[in-house]
Amino acid sequence: MSLLINQVKLGRNLLSLTQPLFLQPNRELRGKAPDVARSLKQRLDEISRAKRDPNLHFKVNIGLPHLKPSRGEEYSCRQKILRSRKGLQSLPNEQISLEEIRKEWLKTSAPFHIRAVAEHYNIFEDLFGEAFFLPRIPLSIKYEQPDGSNLPVYFGNQIKPKEAAVAPSVVFEGDPSSLWSLVLTNPDGHLSEKDAECVHWFIGNIPGNDIKKGEEIVSYLQPFPPRGTGSQRLVFVLYKQEKIIDFSSYRKSAPCLELANRTFHMKRFYREMQDSITPAGLSFFPK
Repeated sequence: MSLLINQVKLGRNLLSLTQPLFLQPNRELRGKAPDVARSLKQRLDEISRAKRDPNLHFKVNIGLPHLKPSRGEEYSCRQKILRSRKGLQSLPNEQISLEEIRKEWLKTSAPFHIRAVAEHYNIFEDLFGEAFFLPRIPLSIKYEQPDGSNLPVYFGNQIKPKEAAVAPSVVFEGDPSSLWSLVLTNPDGHLSEKDAECVHWFIGNIPGNDIKKGEEIVSYLQPFPPRGTGSQRLVFVLYKQEKIIDFSSYRKSAPCLELANRTFHMKRFYREMQDSITPAGLSFFPK
């Protein structure tokens, strides 16, 4: 019995040494430990979020509409899947085309998966506030390296600043008569304004999918995170244009190395142009 009492006293003494600011003599620790319990600010923020009116605070889809296929197309698709499943077990693994699987994923589930990853990185909230969109136009973005290899941009893969020294190649599917805009912005890179971004590239009035024939509104700028600022996100946003747009108010003369000239606000840009543009593609990487 005395041994048990000594162990209890020893445990209390050790606890008092590890938590001297929260325990007083002859007092016991109640509730969760200070390093586990939520702070007052966290609890107030949680209460504030719980009280938000869903009729006033909700996410708005500003992207391209979902074109539902006809019943005939859905039936043909289901029959094709059933036929492929019947013969799938008899095929060796090396005959299954991963590229075909990727193409099917891009057409079906990819927009929803990309949206989920983007929300994890807080992309939509930082760029569009209460709005979001499903990236229905897949982007193939690759940075060419000095050794001739290509470094692709996916949805959160790490790319070092030296690996993004020159403008990347951007490929997407687009009708020859369509028009597009591509913006590369950094929501974490502005050092003087809290809610501002640093635009690294802006190409407007892209005919079809030929980036080289588009108008360079802002020249490409290599990422340059200052030492000690942590990881920063570089976000590519592809917009579908309804018509040719005059971007003269956003045009900057190359090389445009001053931060003030690179200041950009994606939300303001979309609000100004929302009658003529629709976000359609998304890709990003931290650096």
